[in-house]
Parts: sequence; C-alpha cells; structure tokens
Amino acid sequence: MNAGKELEELDQSYEAYELYDSLTVCSNQLIETTHILKASSNWVPLSIRKGETPRVWLSAPIAWDSANNPTQYIDLIVNSDVKHNAVQFMSSTHGFKIIIDNTVVVEAGNHDGGCLEVIKIDLRPIGLTILGDILGLKVGGITMSRSGVKKAETFIGI
Repeated sequence: MNAGKELEELDQSYEAYELYDSLTVCSNQLIETTHILKASSNWVPLSIRKGETPRVWLSAPIAWDSANNPTQYIDLIVNSDVKHNAVQFMSSTHGFKIIIDNTVVVEAGNHDGGCLEVIKIDLRPIGLTILGDILGLKVGGITMSRSGVKKAETFIGI
C-alpha cells in the first residue's frame, strides 16, 4: 500500500494535459470544464484528460481528523498508471474502466479524441457517496440529469 500524503503532495500532473472538448458525465455535458468534482479543500478525486486513450487520475482519502475531514490521501491512478494493488484499470482507444474491490468505480466509452462519455460512476469505494449511470448523477440526495456547464472550473463542489 502507498504511504499517505498531504493534499499538496498528491499528483496533479493532470493540470498539464488538455481538457476534453466535451465530457459527458452520467448524462451531464461538461464543455471545456476543468474538474468533474472538487472538494472545498481543493482535493480533486477524479480527473480525466485527453489522450490517444483517456488519461485518468484517481485518489482517495485514508486518514481523517476528529471533525471527519481528510488529512491523508493516496494516489490510486496517476496518468492511467495504477499505483495501488486493489485497483484494476482497463483502457483502450474507446474508453476505460476502473474497478476497486469488485466494484466498477468509473466506466467510460464513446471516446473519439475530443469527446468522452462516462456512463457509470460509483465512488463509494473511495469514501464518496456519488453514484451515476446513463440516467443521471446522484450526489447526496440530489440527482443531476441532462444538465451542463461550459468553461467552468468545477462541475460539482463536494
């Protein structure tokens, strides 16, 4: 297992890579949007960038303070390279799939170079109650379906 890191020590090399022109996340269209999810602490649990095959970053909290705020994190996937043995990552020119402990965490397809569609998200294995499929994205008690943002920094603040 990787040693825990402070938030500032997590890999953020995704910042150097190009955004998708259009990234559809569980029926919601993100046009030139920097982050799918971003915490108030500036933690970005999942990042997806353009590449011949999609470039993916995934991290998770592993320690919390007495107020239940994350204090330590680990990189699970960095630029589509798996960093933890509990994570499976399959990728092709058409899309990718991430599995943690037999749960499909993220599945994406319909990759054409400039666009990608995330058809499934289940971030419970990394401690977030965020679920989605082709019908919508559920964050807490709210479901977002067929909405969109353009040139935003973040689609959903967590």
